[in-house]
Amino acid sequence: NNKEIKKIDKASNEALSRFVKKYELDLWDCELYVYKSDILAIRRNPDFWEIINDIYLTRLGQRIGNIVNWEFVANYYLARDYELKNAKKIELNSLDEVYDYLKWKEIETSLELEEKEYVVIIFKNLKIWWAYFIEWKIKNMFPKEWVVK
Repeated sequence: NNKEIKKIDKASNEALSRFVKKYELDLWDCELYVYKSDILAIRRNPDFWEIINDIYLTRLGQRIGNIVNWEFVANYYLARDYELKNAKKIELNSLDEVYDYLKWKEIETSLELEEKEYVVIIFKNLKIWWAYFIEWKIKNMFPKEWVVK
């Protein structure tokens, strides 16, 4: 129902803007909305307004995260569909490390990370996914339903 979707409010936009600036996330071609607690990014298109009343915006756009305690918390769709240009990278050096990551095993790194910092996980220049550094651990952001058993 599009009635639940609102243009992004000032406080949510400020929280998202801090994230965008820190990681050089490129959302210039998106309209931003709030749906329930999610931030929804919809690619700008002049024909969009002709069909807005006939489709569900949640299916046209992409949920990229939400606001928690005045901070933007990215979700795994953002990692899949967008690039965080300024994020630090953790390189996995073997297929065993990749499989461990995909099985939700803990990742170790020598990187100096800040609390609540996002990092990109790569293997041979391929972005596998990303992770979140919190409570002095690297939290795997790979969707649990996609985990390798």
